[in-house]
Amino acid sequence: MKKIKKKIEKRKGFCHLNDKKRDRIEALINKGHLQKEIAIILKVDESTISREINKRKKKGGKYDSETAEKKAQVKRSNSKWQGMKIEKYPELKKRIKKELKACRSPDEIAGMLKTALHP
Repeated sequence: MKKIKKKIEKRKGFCHLNDKKRDRIEALINKGHLQKEIAIILKVDESTISREINKRKKKGGKYDSETAEKKAQVKRSNSKWQGMKIEKYPELKKRIKKELKACRSPDEIAGMLKTALHP
């Protein structure tokens, strides 16, 4: 019996979409291209295109590259906020480190802090 080797496809690495790719997505959608075709043209995974269109479309349901770029910028700027909060308050940072050394989970620590703030 021959052994059949399965072809292993190498997964594409993660990358953020930039404004040029968003412009291209909008133009290709307007020309009637499918998400799969857009993914092939831009050399990204099909799920990246799907997620981009669904997350960043206008309220009317149509994809707009300018709106998408603004939404992405807001999301990136807010992503670091939680970590910066800890850095801003040294006592909070010290308490969190102490609790982590005591083998408490981050969820448990967050719950304790919420209870301490809002009994």
